[in-house]
Amino acid sequence: MFGEVAVFTGSTWTATVIAEKDAQILFIPPEGFLEIDGKQCPGKQKVSLNLLHIVSMKAKHLNEKVEILSLKGIRKKICRYLLMQHSKTGKTEFDVSLKRGEMAEFLKVSRPSLSRELIQLKNEGLIDFDGNHFRLEDMEALSEELKI
Repeated sequence: MFGEVAVFTGSTWTATVIAEKDAQILFIPPEGFLEIDGKQCPGKQKVSLNLLHIVSMKAKHLNEKVEILSLKGIRKKICRYLLMQHSKTGKTEFDVSLKRGEMAEFLKVSRPSLSRELIQLKNEGLIDFDGNHFRLEDMEALSEELKI
Protein backbone atom coordinates (compact mmCIF):
# COMPACT_ATOMS: atom_id res chain seq x y z
CA MET A 1 0.00 0.00 0.00
CA PHE A 2 1.37 3.38 -0.91
CA GLY A 3 0.31 6.87 0.02
CA GLU A 4 -1.62 6.08 3.17
CA VAL A 5 0.03 8.97 5.02
CA ALA A 6 -0.44 11.51 2.23
CA VAL A 7 -4.15 10.71 1.88
CA PHE A 8 -4.96 11.82 5.42
CA THR A 9 -2.52 14.73 5.71
CA GLY A 10 -3.76 16.37 2.55
CA SER A 11 -0.22 17.16 1.48
CA THR A 12 2.09 15.88 -1.21
CA TRP A 13 4.59 13.20 -0.34
CA THR A 14 8.26 13.17 -1.28
CA ALA A 15 8.23 9.58 -2.57
CA THR A 16 7.94 8.37 -6.13
CA VAL A 17 6.68 4.96 -7.21
CA ILE A 18 7.35 3.54 -10.66
CA ALA A 19 5.68 0.32 -11.83
CA GLU A 20 7.86 -2.25 -13.57
CA LYS A 21 4.97 -3.12 -15.91
CA ASP A 22 1.55 -1.70 -16.77
CA ALA A 23 -0.48 -1.27 -13.61
CA GLN A 24 -3.72 0.23 -12.38
CA ILE A 25 -3.98 2.57 -9.45
CA LEU A 26 -6.86 2.62 -7.02
CA PHE A 27 -7.30 5.97 -5.32
CA ILE A 28 -9.60 6.06 -2.32
CA PRO A 29 -10.19 9.56 -0.97
CA PRO A 30 -10.16 9.97 2.82
CA GLU A 31 -13.95 10.18 2.86
CA GLY A 32 -14.00 6.66 1.43
CA PHE A 33 -12.74 5.31 4.75
CA LEU A 34 -15.34 7.07 6.86
CA GLU A 35 -18.93 6.12 7.54
CA ILE A 36 -21.26 8.52 5.74
CA ASP A 37 -24.68 7.04 6.38
CA GLY A 38 -23.92 5.23 9.64
CA LYS A 39 -23.49 1.96 7.75
CA GLN A 40 -20.22 0.50 6.68
CA CYS A 41 -19.97 -2.59 4.50
CA PRO A 42 -17.72 -5.39 5.81
CA GLY A 43 -15.23 -4.92 2.94
CA LYS A 44 -14.87 -1.22 3.62
CA GLN A 45 -14.48 -1.91 7.33
CA LYS A 46 -11.76 -4.50 6.64
CA VAL A 47 -9.83 -2.08 4.40
CA SER A 48 -10.13 0.65 7.04
CA LEU A 49 -8.89 -1.67 9.80
CA ASN A 50 -6.00 -2.87 7.63
CA LEU A 51 -5.03 0.71 6.87
CA LEU A 52 -5.16 1.61 10.56
CA HIS A 53 -3.00 -1.43 11.36
CA ILE A 54 -0.40 -0.47 8.72
CA VAL A 55 -0.19 3.14 9.90
CA SER A 56 0.03 2.01 13.54
CA MET A 57 2.83 -0.45 12.77
CA LYS A 58 4.75 2.24 10.89
CA ALA A 59 4.34 4.64 13.82
CA LYS A 60 5.55 1.96 16.24
CA HIS A 61 8.55 1.18 14.03
CA LEU A 62 9.47 4.87 13.78
CA ASN A 63 9.11 5.28 17.55
CA GLU A 64 11.47 2.34 18.12
CA LYS A 65 13.95 3.81 15.66
CA VAL A 66 13.87 7.21 17.38
CA GLU A 67 14.39 5.50 20.74
CA ILE A 68 17.44 3.63 19.42
CA LEU A 69 18.90 6.63 17.60
CA SER A 70 18.59 8.81 20.69
CA LEU A 71 21.08 6.54 22.49
CA LYS A 72 24.73 7.49 22.48
CA GLY A 73 27.19 4.80 21.52
CA ILE A 74 27.06 1.73 19.32
CA ARG A 75 26.93 -0.68 22.26
CA LYS A 76 23.78 0.90 23.71
CA LYS A 77 22.09 0.95 20.31
CA ILE A 78 22.83 -2.74 19.76
CA CYS A 79 21.68 -3.72 23.25
CA ARG A 80 18.44 -1.75 22.88
CA TYR A 81 17.79 -3.23 19.43
CA LEU A 82 18.33 -6.79 20.70
CA LEU A 83 16.16 -6.20 23.76
CA MET A 84 13.40 -4.87 21.48
CA GLN A 85 13.65 -8.04 19.41
CA HIS A 86 13.32 -10.03 22.63
CA SER A 87 10.20 -8.04 23.55
CA LYS A 88 8.67 -8.69 20.12
CA THR A 89 9.32 -12.43 20.14
CA GLY A 90 9.05 -13.10 23.86
CA LYS A 91 12.13 -15.31 23.49
CA THR A 92 15.81 -14.97 24.30
CA GLU A 93 16.68 -16.78 21.07
CA PHE A 94 15.47 -15.34 17.77
CA ASP A 95 16.34 -14.51 14.17
CA VAL A 96 16.55 -10.90 13.06
CA SER A 97 15.27 -10.02 9.60
CA LEU A 98 18.05 -7.51 8.93
CA LYS A 99 21.37 -8.47 7.39
CA ARG A 100 24.47 -6.90 8.98
CA GLY A 101 24.60 -4.02 6.51
CA GLU A 102 20.89 -3.33 6.97
CA MET A 103 21.24 -3.52 10.75
CA ALA A 104 24.16 -1.09 10.64
CA GLU A 105 22.12 1.27 8.49
CA PHE A 106 19.11 0.98 10.82
CA LEU A 107 21.29 1.74 13.86
CA LYS A 108 23.16 4.48 11.95
CA VAL A 109 26.56 2.94 12.66
CA SER A 110 29.27 1.63 10.35
CA ARG A 111 29.14 -2.05 9.47
CA PRO A 112 32.69 -2.77 10.75
CA SER A 113 31.92 -1.04 14.06
CA LEU A 114 28.69 -3.03 14.41
CA SER A 115 30.50 -6.32 13.77
CA ARG A 116 33.30 -5.39 16.18
CA GLU A 117 30.84 -4.53 18.97
CA LEU A 118 28.75 -7.67 18.39
CA ILE A 119 31.91 -9.79 18.72
CA GLN A 120 32.82 -7.90 21.90
CA LEU A 121 29.35 -8.56 23.38
CA LYS A 122 29.74 -12.22 22.43
CA ASN A 123 33.21 -12.46 24.00
CA GLU A 124 31.84 -10.93 27.21
CA GLY A 125 29.11 -13.58 27.33
CA LEU A 126 26.17 -11.19 26.94
CA ILE A 127 25.02 -12.62 23.62
CA ASP A 128 25.74 -15.40 21.18
CA PHE A 129 25.02 -15.26 17.48
CA ASP A 130 25.50 -17.05 14.21
CA GLY A 131 24.61 -14.96 11.18
CA ASN A 132 21.15 -13.51 11.86
CA HIS A 133 20.38 -15.94 14.69
CA PHE A 134 20.86 -14.38 18.14
CA ARG A 135 20.68 -15.72 21.67
CA LEU A 136 20.63 -13.32 24.61
CA GLU A 137 22.81 -14.94 27.26
CA ASP A 138 22.70 -12.30 30.00
CA MET A 139 19.52 -10.22 29.93
CA GLU A 140 20.41 -8.38 33.13
CA ALA A 141 23.79 -7.27 31.78
CA LEU A 142 22.21 -6.17 28.48
CA SER A 143 19.69 -4.06 30.40
CA GLU A 144 22.44 -2.62 32.59
CA GLU A 145 24.30 -1.47 29.48
CA LEU A 146 21.45 0.96 28.81
CA LYS A 147 21.79 2.51 32.27
CA ILE A 148 25.51 3.26 32.02
